[in-house]
Amino acid sequence: MNKGRTKLATGLTLCCFSLAGGASYAAEFEVIDRLSVDGYTILRGSADIPGGSFAVGGSTFVVKGGNAGIGTAVPNNKMDIVKTVTSNDPTTMRSLRFGVDANPGYSFYIGTGGLPVMSGVLQALDNGNPSNIILNPGGGNVGIGTTAPGNILQVTKNQNASTYIAVTNSDTTDLYSRARFLATGGTVNLEMEAIGTLQGYVGTTSNHNLGVMTNGQTRMTLDTSGNVGIGTTAPAGTLEISNSYSGTSQGGEVYVTNTYSSVSGPRAADLTFRLTDSVGSRKPVAMIQALSNNQDSSSGANILFYTRTADGPPTEKVRIDNNGNVGIGTASPAAALEVNGSVKFSGGSAGQYLMKGADGNLAWVSPALSCYNSYDGTNEYGGACNAGYATVFKANIYMMGIAQQWVRVCCKIQ
Repeated sequence: MNKGRTKLATGLTLCCFSLAGGASYAAEFEVIDRLSVDGYTILRGSADIPGGSFAVGGSTFVVKGGNAGIGTAVPNNKMDIVKTVTSNDPTTMRSLRFGVDANPGYSFYIGTGGLPVMSGVLQALDNGNPSNIILNPGGGNVGIGTTAPGNILQVTKNQNASTYIAVTNSDTTDLYSRARFLATGGTVNLEMEAIGTLQGYVGTTSNHNLGVMTNGQTRMTLDTSGNVGIGTTAPAGTLEISNSYSGTSQGGEVYVTNTYSSVSGPRAADLTFRLTDSVGSRKPVAMIQALSNNQDSSSGANILFYTRTADGPPTEKVRIDNNGNVGIGTASPAAALEVNGSVKFSGGSAGQYLMKGADGNLAWVSPALSCYNSYDGTNEYGGACNAGYATVFKANIYMMGIAQQWVRVCCKIQ
């Protein structure tokens, strides 16, 4: 060393200290503490090493062009720390340590790792066990992919692909193997979680309803009793659908759609009702079906009603065809009402009959006949019956000692 000045304190132990660069570098140190303490080298004071480097305890500390480097001879930043990483062992990824004391079990580490893709590593330890990392404990926003976060946590990425925030638990041991996302506002806890190999959940873990919104408005509500409301936030049953529209136009509140488009043949859309039997099996017991006449959706369609009479699939019992005819026991009613089978009417007494009244309604009435002989003495069988009367008997009667007599009996029910 051709040029330099060194001031050392009393009791100084100096070991393994060298300046690199020979006579072409100038160095000046002012040391006021020990350089060697239990095998660790301490440099305190000031140093002027323009473009040079020196070794401290076997590690090279390089100062070049205003940059400092440890583990590299060419630092490109104010401080470069370079360490070779050959595995994903957490202990090999640590380059810089912050600790409360000399115990490495209580530390915060910064490093690199994540082979085969190199990644930055942050790790906190508490007594050697993984611990918490706290960001902005005094407040402020955290940004990932942005320099101006507008929320407590803002994740931004500009790419022609999906951007994910992943919470993963790869264990599938039991129901407690969960990946969870919890948001708490006041007393409301909203949670999203995936449980082992079972299923995923979205809901509240507090005693509050779960709502689904679009355009800032609540569209669907699942209340704390398990009732679902669409268009209402207070469903009164297992499912309540509410819509508000004026007039008598069709509101289109519920659609059951069959999207299959065959080249021929009718198509159906079903609404099936099921009940659980004594062994826990859910079996269909009734069904309402819309059945088209052919594959063209603009063709006529029928409504069919199915019920089950035994332990088997429901079968058709009533049909309303595309002409509005109702068939009971028949799939092709030829009149407004056609019944294939016996018909029983209740409410009347024996001997009564149903009669249409002036108001158009049927009513039970007791029979009362009004009859007369319409023979007028000239026309065969007499003239036609009066309005409201019908011929119930006509004959040409011969009796001994009596002239031939024509008879037509006309009657009506009073």
